[in-house]
Amino acid sequence: MLSPGLFLFVAAKSMGKRLQLRLTTACNNHCVHCTLQDIRDLRLPDRPIHDIYKWLDWGRAKHHCDEVVLLRGEATIRPDIGRVCRYAQRLGYSLVQVQSNGRRFADPSFTAYMARCGMTDAEVDLYGSDATLHDTLARTPGAFEQTLRGWDNLLAQNLTVRVNIPLLSANLSSLTSMIYLVSAAGIRDIQLHFVRPVPGSGLAHLTTLNHIRLPVFSALALGSTLGLRITTEAIPFCVLGTNREHATDADSPAHFAASTVVVDLHRTVTDLNELRAEYRQTPAICTTCRWVESCPKTWTSYVELHGEEELRPESL
Repeated sequence: MLSPGLFLFVAAKSMGKRLQLRLTTACNNHCVHCTLQDIRDLRLPDRPIHDIYKWLDWGRAKHHCDEVVLLRGEATIRPDIGRVCRYAQRLGYSLVQVQSNGRRFADPSFTAYMARCGMTDAEVDLYGSDATLHDTLARTPGAFEQTLRGWDNLLAQNLTVRVNIPLLSANLSSLTSMIYLVSAAGIRDIQLHFVRPVPGSGLAHLTTLNHIRLPVFSALALGSTLGLRITTEAIPFCVLGTNREHATDADSPAHFAASTVVVDLHRTVTDLNELRAEYRQTPAICTTCRWVESCPKTWTSYVELHGEEELRPESL
């Protein structure tokens, strides 16, 4: 299986072609909702540095990628992560993004080193608006303080920072507070991520489409007021309603086929429609919806758990 939970479907649209490359499933957090359990069960080793270089070469030469995203687990705990970024920069990748929980960036010398090595962007997770909630969901004392210090250090290096907020049952009531927190830090780009259910990954901590509707509406309205860019992931149009423009994972099949290639630790996908068909299948109730082709849809595993009752197709 390929675990798409955190590399997904061109989460931020761009002008280039993107290589999404997973380096490890290891992490220094122990999040209650982690979506990597399905591939951790395969007991895959970390990708060796020579293999990383090979795939970076492959992305540039064969697929003309000019952007690379280094994926979770937690790539920053690898001692060679700076070498990876430097190699990508030398190959001509104009965007070198690291997806992270942000904790290593609490060290200003490490953050400065990563900037010198060619990292241009960081996507950092936020689980709560205070240490009690964030650290509880990360199951890591001190994680909240380190993440926020990491934001400051990243911004001090003039790096682009995007905050990813997984929507969980415990943090929905704090969602607007989290938006205020991110805005106050000087970050303008936020993603609201509807978490994929994965057996063994803390299903009790997940939420439903019905429960996210009003909190997401409030967060999007607040973001507009504050001048933020807030996007959504894996939230279908019938839940977003008139907020459809926030779903940057909604697009034509042709765009998905051409925009991204994915190299996981155990599988390579050169057509992102393959992942869409596998992980976000079209529920039967949606087949007559006017948005059936462009809707981002939600997780197949979610529909298998909760059924189709929350989905509301719109007639042609």
